[in-house]
Amino acid sequence: MENRKLINVAALVMWNEKKQILLAQRPTSKGGEWEFPGGKQEESESLEQALKREIKEELCIEVSIDQELGVELVDLQNKTYVIHFFQSYYEGQDIQTTEHQSFRWFDINDLQYVKVSQGNLNFLNKNLLNKLTNVE
Repeated sequence: MENRKLINVAALVMWNEKKQILLAQRPTSKGGEWEFPGGKQEESESLEQALKREIKEELCIEVSIDQELGVELVDLQNKTYVIHFFQSYYEGQDIQTTEHQSFRWFDINDLQYVKVSQGNLNFLNKNLLNKLTNVE
C-alpha cells in the first residue's frame, strides 16, 4: 500500500449580491485554470485561520466565513489534497490579486464553459450546481 501525504487546503466560495461566485485564475505557468481562492493549512492554524490568511495574501481583503460547504479529495503526485470549501459573502472590499493572473465574478450558468481546476470542478458538480438556485 502506498503512503500518501495528506495536505489540508481551505478554499473560499464567495458570493456577491448578484449571486455570482468569485474565481481566481492561476498563472499561465501553473496551467491558467480557474479556481476558488485559498491555500494550504499551516501546522499551527485552523482551516478557517488558513483560509483568512490565504485570502488576505491572495486578494488583499478580509473575509468572514459563513459555513463549511464540503470536502473534496484530489490525488496528485503521491499526495492527497483534502480541499475544504467554505462559504462567504462579498462585502464590497477592493480586491487586488497578488498570486493569480486575474479574478472574475462568474454567473453560475457560465461555469460550464470555464476551465476550472479538477478538485474545484468536482466540488462544483457534486455540491454546488444543484443547490445554486437556493443561494440568498
